[in-house]
Amino acid sequence: MRKRILSFFLLAMVLPAMLFSADTFMAGAAVRDITPSFDMLPLTRKPAVTMTGVLDPMHVRVIALSDGDDTVLMICTETGRSMGAQYAALVSSHTGLPLENIVMTSTHSHAVPEVTADVNFYGSSNLERWAKYVRDQMLDAVDEALDNLERVTVGIGYGESYINVNRNSSYVIGGKEQRYLGYNGRGVSDKTVAAIEFDNLKGEPVAYIINYAVHNTVMHANTLIHGQTGISADIAGLVSGYLEANNKGAVAMWVSGAAGDQNPIVQNDIYTRDPVTGEFEEYFNNDYAILKYLAKIHYYDVEQTIGNITEHTSDVDISASYDEVTIPDGYPVALQVVRIGDIALACFPGELFSTIGLDIKGNSLLKDTLVLNNCWSRYGQKNGYHADDAAIDAGGFGTNAAYQKGYLTDALIGMLNESIIESGVWLDNGDGTATYSTTGEMTIIGVDGVAGTADDNKVVNPAGNAVADVVK
Repeated sequence: MRKRILSFFLLAMVLPAMLFSADTFMAGAAVRDITPSFDMLPLTRKPAVTMTGVLDPMHVRVIALSDGDDTVLMICTETGRSMGAQYAALVSSHTGLPLENIVMTSTHSHAVPEVTADVNFYGSSNLERWAKYVRDQMLDAVDEALDNLERVTVGIGYGESYINVNRNSSYVIGGKEQRYLGYNGRGVSDKTVAAIEFDNLKGEPVAYIINYAVHNTVMHANTLIHGQTGISADIAGLVSGYLEANNKGAVAMWVSGAAGDQNPIVQNDIYTRDPVTGEFEEYFNNDYAILKYLAKIHYYDVEQTIGNITEHTSDVDISASYDEVTIPDGYPVALQVVRIGDIALACFPGELFSTIGLDIKGNSLLKDTLVLNNCWSRYGQKNGYHADDAAIDAGGFGTNAAYQKGYLTDALIGMLNESIIESGVWLDNGDGTATYSTTGEMTIIGVDGVAGTADDNKVVNPAGNAVADVVK
């Protein structure tokens, strides 16, 4: 590991000048193992889980993005929460990048160790030694990703995957119907898979970002290692591994969508309603084949989604912002926004419920908007569950909100769209024209109904075809 100070000025100096002509969009990526070695075990995590062996490996993945002026790092660990504020500050010091340009996220896997507070990297406990190993591997991956920056194009595609389900179901608890963990096939559930693909100028994939809303809990609290838990990166880890194996040299980063109330359709920790009493039942299946089954289904869905990417562009500006507002009762709400051209990543430090994620995407000024959970990177951020108003009213796991209803979703949408406006977007004037938010430029919207496209400012014939430029 080496100390690396990277400023935007230094980046421009060390990369070839030819990269800073038109189409300067670049990406680099790296992956490192962060699986605890045998001498770091056992490790524990809540609730009362002791890990004594390994079922499949853990990784940290880094994707660096740059337009020559701004650089952003996407860092995802196959852990429960992200590695948090301490690690984000280390990466910022190591690279010279501001915190808003560093997305620290996780797959939210549950059969893995995690760091939930600052640790002593010079300590001798198993957790401290593993935490130091993760730190060193993460910084090495950051260096490699930045060193490997190359000109790329980007495309985005969408598909569906049906391996998730709303997990707040109904039971008889204390003599009355209440909601708790289970299978709720009629509950709100976002089945959308999004795939962002970064290709080099040879058309070869450099990196992928896969976004889907599901808890990685298939192997939670398994007892497959002599009655104790075996470490597993779960669905996300296996799917990333499959994608990387089939695309040599590429890094596949799986990131969680708004999955606060979304579980896999089946997992080793099984919750059912007693058919006689209606009461909550819990038991464990302990079968690794369940994980492989779901991961292979999901991987096929991801492959199909990547196949739906029809366009790539290199005309991309990179930007990042961070905002925090306070809603009634003094509750702080934070949002980090990353722009990859016309793609927006809305990065939340905690666990948003699916309805909130759908509302954010549906009300964004950019149609290609993804919501990322578990992007905890600053001290004081609220990284727990954040339920929508209807879920709070219905009750259930994760709905005991510490904030007033009626404000959270609007606050998040407001911060997202404010960031988009400040970084540049076409705003519809309602009269067939649009104005670009940062320059004031106006355009006549073309027949496609989208401002800023090739058919703007065209004369349209009666058949609805653009036939000539508007005379100015």
